[in-house]
Amino acid sequence: PVLDQLVQLVNQSHQVIGTAYVSKQNKGIGWYLGKGIEHLTVSYFVSLFEAAKQRRTDFSNSDFTNAYRVFNQDGDHFGGLTIDLYK
Repeated sequence: PVLDQLVQLVNQSHQVIGTAYVSKQNKGIGWYLGKGIEHLTVSYFVSLFEAAKQRRTDFSNSDFTNAYRVFNQDGDHFGGLTIDLYK
């Protein structure tokens, strides 16, 4: 496959079922991103990061930890990207 590109996934009836990012990784050939995604824009990533930050407010405000995962790949809807914060 051609790597490092977005592809539309279609079923046997040629209906679009989602978008994937095709790139070499250790567990396969890419990641399913979801329905309705056509381009990887700045606003797309901003919305992903804002949602991840919102989900981790408790960690951010905690006095009991000095490190946490800010962005967690598939759990935050973009496989292959992990961001950790060490205070």
